[in-house]
Amino acid sequence: PVTMGNKTLDFIFSTGSGYCAISEDNAKQMGIKDTGIEMDGFDDSNNLQVKMKLGVAEKMKIGNVEFENILFLIKPGKLTEKDAPDYAINGMIGLNAMLIMGEIEYDKSNNMITVLDKPKKYDSANLMFNNSRLFAQGISGDNTLLMDFDTRALKTYMTSRFHHRYGLDYEKTAAHGTMKLGRLGLSSETVPVRIVKDFSLQIGDAKKVLPEMNIQTETIDKVYH
Repeated sequence: PVTMGNKTLDFIFSTGSGYCAISEDNAKQMGIKDTGIEMDGFDDSNNLQVKMKLGVAEKMKIGNVEFENILFLIKPGKLTEKDAPDYAINGMIGLNAMLIMGEIEYDKSNNMITVLDKPKKYDSANLMFNNSRLFAQGISGDNTLLMDFDTRALKTYMTSRFHHRYGLDYEKTAAHGTMKLGRLGLSSETVPVRIVKDFSLQIGDAKKVLPEMNIQTETIDKVYH
Protein backbone atom coordinates (compact mmCIF):
# COMPACT_ATOMS: atom_id res chain seq x y z
CA PRO A 1 0.00 0.00 0.00
CA VAL A 2 1.29 3.44 -1.03
CA THR A 3 -0.09 6.62 0.53
CA MET A 4 0.14 10.17 -0.80
CA GLY A 5 -1.97 12.80 0.92
CA ASN A 6 -5.25 11.17 1.91
CA LYS A 7 -5.17 8.58 -0.89
CA THR A 8 -3.89 5.00 -0.49
CA LEU A 9 -3.55 2.54 -3.38
CA ASP A 10 -1.80 -0.81 -3.83
CA PHE A 11 1.24 -0.51 -6.11
CA ILE A 12 3.35 -3.20 -7.76
CA PHE A 13 6.89 -3.56 -6.40
CA SER A 14 8.79 -3.86 -9.68
CA THR A 15 12.52 -4.44 -9.93
CA GLY A 16 12.05 -4.42 -13.71
CA SER A 17 11.13 -0.71 -13.69
CA GLY A 18 13.90 1.86 -13.50
CA TYR A 19 11.50 4.54 -12.26
CA CYS A 20 8.30 4.62 -10.27
CA ALA A 21 5.33 4.88 -12.62
CA ILE A 22 1.68 5.85 -12.35
CA SER A 23 -1.27 6.54 -14.63
CA GLU A 24 -2.27 10.11 -15.37
CA ASP A 25 -5.59 9.80 -13.50
CA ASN A 26 -4.01 8.32 -10.37
CA ALA A 27 -1.23 10.94 -10.44
CA LYS A 28 -3.87 13.67 -10.20
CA GLN A 29 -5.74 11.87 -7.41
CA MET A 30 -2.58 11.35 -5.36
CA GLY A 31 -1.29 14.89 -5.83
CA ILE A 32 1.83 14.12 -7.88
CA LYS A 33 3.09 17.37 -9.33
CA ASP A 34 3.79 17.63 -13.05
CA THR A 35 7.28 19.08 -13.57
CA GLY A 36 6.57 20.07 -17.16
CA ILE A 37 9.38 17.78 -18.31
CA GLU A 38 8.81 14.93 -20.75
CA MET A 39 10.90 11.77 -20.97
CA ASP A 40 11.07 8.82 -23.32
CA GLY A 41 9.37 5.93 -21.58
CA PHE A 42 8.65 2.33 -22.53
CA ASP A 43 5.06 1.22 -22.88
CA ASP A 44 5.41 -2.54 -22.46
CA SER A 45 1.78 -3.17 -23.33
CA ASN A 46 2.60 -2.54 -26.99
CA ASN A 47 6.41 -2.60 -26.99
CA LEU A 48 6.72 1.06 -28.03
CA GLN A 49 8.69 4.08 -26.88
CA VAL A 50 6.27 6.80 -25.75
CA LYS A 51 6.52 10.28 -24.29
CA MET A 52 5.77 10.36 -20.57
CA LYS A 53 5.52 13.29 -18.20
CA LEU A 54 7.89 13.46 -15.25
CA GLY A 55 6.18 14.06 -11.93
CA VAL A 56 7.27 14.45 -8.31
CA ALA A 57 5.65 12.98 -5.22
CA GLU A 58 6.67 15.46 -2.55
CA LYS A 59 5.66 13.06 0.22
CA MET A 60 5.01 9.34 -0.13
CA LYS A 61 4.52 6.62 2.46
CA ILE A 62 4.95 2.87 1.98
CA GLY A 63 3.78 1.15 5.12
CA ASN A 64 5.43 3.21 7.86
CA VAL A 65 8.41 4.31 5.72
CA GLU A 66 8.23 7.89 4.47
CA PHE A 67 9.86 9.29 1.32
CA GLU A 68 10.24 12.77 -0.07
CA ASN A 69 10.56 14.08 -3.63
CA ILE A 70 10.28 10.76 -5.49
CA LEU A 71 10.25 10.95 -9.29
CA PHE A 72 7.41 9.27 -11.17
CA LEU A 73 6.88 8.60 -14.84
CA ILE A 74 3.28 9.56 -15.61
CA LYS A 75 1.82 7.39 -18.32
CA PRO A 76 -1.04 8.71 -20.46
CA GLY A 77 -4.21 6.71 -19.99
CA LYS A 78 -4.02 3.62 -17.77
CA LEU A 79 -1.27 1.25 -16.71
CA THR A 80 -3.65 -1.68 -17.19
CA GLU A 81 -2.93 -3.78 -20.27
CA LYS A 82 -5.75 -3.85 -22.82
CA ASP A 83 -5.59 -7.67 -22.99
CA ALA A 84 -5.82 -8.00 -19.19
CA PRO A 85 -8.52 -5.47 -18.19
CA ASP A 86 -9.27 -7.22 -14.91
CA TYR A 87 -5.71 -6.74 -13.66
CA ALA A 88 -5.63 -3.15 -12.43
CA ILE A 89 -2.16 -1.63 -12.00
CA ASN A 90 -2.54 1.47 -9.85
CA GLY A 91 1.15 2.29 -9.97
CA MET A 92 4.61 0.81 -9.67
CA ILE A 93 7.43 1.33 -7.19
CA GLY A 94 10.61 1.23 -9.26
CA LEU A 95 14.32 1.07 -8.65
CA ASN A 96 14.72 4.83 -8.04
CA ALA A 97 12.73 4.41 -4.80
CA MET A 98 14.16 0.99 -3.91
CA LEU A 99 17.73 2.28 -4.00
CA ILE A 100 16.84 4.82 -1.31
CA MET A 101 15.65 1.97 0.91
CA GLY A 102 19.13 0.43 1.00
CA GLU A 103 18.21 -3.17 1.82
CA ILE A 104 14.86 -4.91 1.56
CA GLU A 105 13.75 -8.25 2.96
CA TYR A 106 10.75 -10.13 1.59
CA ASP A 107 8.93 -12.53 3.91
CA LYS A 108 6.95 -14.77 1.56
CA SER A 109 5.08 -16.62 4.31
CA ASN A 110 3.63 -13.39 5.73
CA ASN A 111 3.55 -11.34 2.51
CA MET A 112 5.66 -8.70 4.19
CA ILE A 113 8.35 -6.37 2.82
CA THR A 114 10.72 -4.95 5.43
CA VAL A 115 13.17 -2.10 4.91
CA LEU A 116 16.14 -2.71 7.20
CA ASP A 117 17.12 0.20 9.43
CA LYS A 118 20.79 -0.76 9.20
CA PRO A 119 21.71 -2.59 5.97
CA LYS A 120 24.02 -5.55 6.43
CA LYS A 121 27.56 -5.64 5.08
CA TYR A 122 28.50 -8.31 2.57
CA ASP A 123 31.85 -9.58 1.31
CA SER A 124 30.76 -9.90 -2.31
CA ALA A 125 28.35 -8.33 -4.77
CA ASN A 126 26.08 -10.15 -7.22
CA LEU A 127 23.82 -7.35 -8.52
CA MET A 128 24.50 -4.76 -11.20
CA PHE A 129 22.62 -1.90 -12.84
CA ASN A 130 22.60 -1.15 -16.54
CA ASN A 131 20.36 1.50 -18.13
CA SER A 132 18.06 1.52 -15.08
CA ARG A 133 17.67 -2.26 -15.14
CA LEU A 134 18.72 -4.68 -12.43
CA PHE A 135 20.69 -7.85 -13.16
CA ALA A 136 21.69 -10.70 -10.86
CA GLN A 137 24.63 -13.04 -11.24
CA GLY A 138 23.53 -16.66 -11.23
CA ILE A 139 25.54 -19.87 -11.37
CA SER A 140 24.36 -23.12 -12.93
CA GLY A 141 26.90 -25.92 -12.93
CA ASP A 142 30.12 -24.44 -14.30
CA ASN A 143 28.30 -21.58 -16.06
CA THR A 144 28.05 -18.01 -14.74
CA LEU A 145 24.85 -16.30 -15.92
CA LEU A 146 23.72 -12.68 -16.04
CA MET A 147 19.98 -12.73 -15.28
CA ASP A 148 17.39 -9.97 -15.56
CA PHE A 149 16.00 -9.58 -12.02
CA ASP A 150 12.33 -8.67 -12.49
CA THR A 151 9.66 -9.20 -9.83
CA ARG A 152 6.93 -8.79 -12.49
CA ALA A 153 8.09 -11.71 -14.64
CA LEU A 154 5.51 -14.51 -14.79
CA LYS A 155 8.17 -17.17 -14.14
CA THR A 156 11.91 -17.83 -14.17
CA TYR A 157 13.23 -18.94 -17.55
CA MET A 158 16.33 -18.89 -19.72
CA THR A 159 16.41 -17.00 -23.00
CA SER A 160 17.36 -18.28 -26.43
CA ARG A 161 20.89 -16.98 -25.85
CA PHE A 162 21.33 -19.65 -23.17
CA HIS A 163 19.89 -22.27 -25.54
CA HIS A 164 22.22 -21.36 -28.40
CA ARG A 165 25.24 -21.52 -26.09
CA TYR A 166 24.47 -24.58 -23.96
CA GLY A 167 21.75 -26.42 -25.90
CA LEU A 168 23.94 -29.42 -26.70
CA ASP A 169 24.16 -30.19 -22.96
CA TYR A 170 20.47 -31.09 -22.76
CA GLU A 171 19.53 -31.76 -26.39
CA LYS A 172 18.83 -35.48 -25.84
CA THR A 173 17.10 -35.27 -22.46
CA ALA A 174 14.99 -32.09 -22.44
CA ALA A 175 11.35 -32.32 -23.50
CA HIS A 176 9.77 -29.95 -26.00
CA GLY A 177 7.01 -27.65 -24.76
CA THR A 178 5.60 -24.12 -24.69
CA MET A 179 5.31 -21.38 -22.09
CA LYS A 180 3.54 -18.04 -21.74
CA LEU A 181 6.11 -15.27 -21.82
CA GLY A 182 5.08 -11.96 -20.28
CA ARG A 183 4.77 -9.81 -17.17
CA LEU A 184 2.08 -9.37 -14.54
CA GLY A 185 -0.83 -7.36 -15.87
CA LEU A 186 0.39 -7.46 -19.46
CA SER A 187 -0.46 -9.60 -22.45
CA SER A 188 1.60 -12.76 -22.85
CA GLU A 189 2.92 -14.65 -25.84
CA THR A 190 3.23 -18.41 -26.18
CA VAL A 191 6.73 -19.45 -27.22
CA PRO A 192 8.46 -22.82 -27.78
CA VAL A 193 10.80 -24.03 -25.04
CA ARG A 194 12.90 -26.99 -24.00
CA ILE A 195 12.07 -28.21 -20.49
CA VAL A 196 15.12 -29.22 -18.44
CA LYS A 197 14.47 -31.27 -15.29
CA ASP A 198 16.34 -30.72 -12.00
CA PHE A 199 17.99 -27.45 -13.04
CA SER A 200 20.55 -26.23 -10.49
CA LEU A 201 20.71 -22.49 -9.85
CA GLN A 202 22.70 -20.51 -7.32
CA ILE A 203 22.32 -16.79 -6.60
CA GLY A 204 24.55 -15.55 -3.81
CA ASP A 205 24.60 -18.17 -1.04
CA ALA A 206 21.20 -19.56 -2.01
CA LYS A 207 21.38 -22.84 -3.92
CA LYS A 208 18.30 -24.52 -5.34
CA VAL A 209 17.51 -27.40 -7.65
CA LEU A 210 14.44 -26.33 -9.58
CA PRO A 211 12.11 -29.19 -10.61
CA GLU A 212 12.19 -27.85 -14.16
CA MET A 213 13.49 -24.87 -16.13
CA ASN A 214 11.93 -23.54 -19.33
CA ILE A 215 14.53 -22.54 -21.91
CA GLN A 216 13.34 -20.39 -24.78
CA THR A 217 14.56 -21.76 -28.11
CA GLU A 218 13.67 -18.93 -30.51
CA THR A 219 14.55 -15.25 -30.45
CA ILE A 220 11.41 -13.10 -30.49
CA ASP A 221 11.00 -9.44 -31.40
CA LYS A 222 8.90 -8.41 -28.42
CA VAL A 223 10.88 -7.80 -25.24
CA TYR A 224 9.71 -9.16 -21.91
CA HIS A 225 12.02 -8.36 -19.00
